[in-house]
Amino acid sequence: MGFITSFASTGISHGLESAGAEALTSGWGSAVLNGGMCAAFSYMQGGDPLMGAAGSLISYLANQNYAKMKAAQERIRRQQEVALHNAKMMAELYLHYQIGGKQMFNVNAWELDFSGTNIAELKLTNMRVGESRDVNLFDMKGIDPKALAFGHLRFTYLGIGRFNHQPMFSIANNPFDFDYQEKGTIPRNVATFAGGLIFGRFFNTPISITPNLFFGGPFNVHFKGAATIPAH
Repeated sequence: MGFITSFASTGISHGLESAGAEALTSGWGSAVLNGGMCAAFSYMQGGDPLMGAAGSLISYLANQNYAKMKAAQERIRRQQEVALHNAKMMAELYLHYQIGGKQMFNVNAWELDFSGTNIAELKLTNMRVGESRDVNLFDMKGIDPKALAFGHLRFTYLGIGRFNHQPMFSIANNPFDFDYQEKGTIPRNVATFAGGLIFGRFFNTPISITPNLFFGGPFNVHFKGAATIPAH
C-alpha cells in the first residue's frame, strides 16, 4: 500500500509544480515534499508511513538518475554532432581549395560551435552593438578546427539573442589563403604552415603539390547569419 500511495503522491506533487510551486518542488525540496506527502497519504490509507516515504525516495532517486542519464546522452549526441560538422566543413574547405576556382565559399555562422569558449576568453566583453573586434581563434583552449581553418576573424556585436539569451555576433568575410604573417604568433604561423602542407600550398607562395595551383587556390569565406558565443 505504501508504494502505491507514494506514486499517487508523486502525481499530486507534479500538479503542484505545474501550478508554480517550483521553490518547494525543486531538487531535494521535492524529495522532502514527496516524502512527507507519501507518509501522510500512506497513514490515511492505513499503511506504514515509513514505507510511503521510502517509496517516494526510491521514485525520486530513480527520476534523478534517469535525468542525469538523459543529460549525459544529450552531451554525447551534441559532441558527435559538432565533430561531424567540423569534419564536413574541413572536407568542404579542402575540396573548394583544390577545385573551387577561387570562388566565394559560404559558411553558416550559426552552425559554428563556440560552446567550448566564451566572450571573455575571446576578448569580446563590454562591447556596444555594432562594435567590431579582431579575434585570434588560437586564444581558445585546445586545438579547435575553427582556429585551424580561419585563424583570425572579425566579430561584430549584434546584441543578446531573443531566444537563446546569449551574445550574438556577425563575422566579416575572411580570406582562406595560408598566408605567413610577420607579426603573427608562432602557434598561428606554425598551424598555417601545417595547414598549407595538408591543403597542398606552402604559405601563400605559388609552390603547390596539388591541383589547386590550376583549378583552385585562395578564396574568401563569407559567413552567413550570426554566431552565438556564450557569455560565461
